[in-house]
Amino acid sequence: MNRLIIFLLLAIILSCQNTNNPEYPSTEKRVVIDSYFGTDIQDPYRWLEDDLSEETMDWVNNQNKTTFNYLNSIPYKRNIKKRLEQIWNY
Repeated sequence: MNRLIIFLLLAIILSCQNTNNPEYPSTEKRVVIDSYFGTDIQDPYRWLEDDLSEETMDWVNNQNKTTFNYLNSIPYKRNIKKRLEQIWNY
């Protein structure tokens, strides 16, 4: 168990040192202000709450594309996955 913890910590540390951090697509902010009991509350990302809208789906797809391109570029990802499968195969 100690080896697993050390292995995972090392993987996390190495991944944090990756200099190819992705540049995520920008997220549009819209002016939406609600007033609750006399206090104005801004909600610039409310448009993302409509999970069935085409623009929200496009936003999610763009974010996922960036994220998975980055994750798939980590060279030791397969080794970590293989080792975890060995450990968890009981």
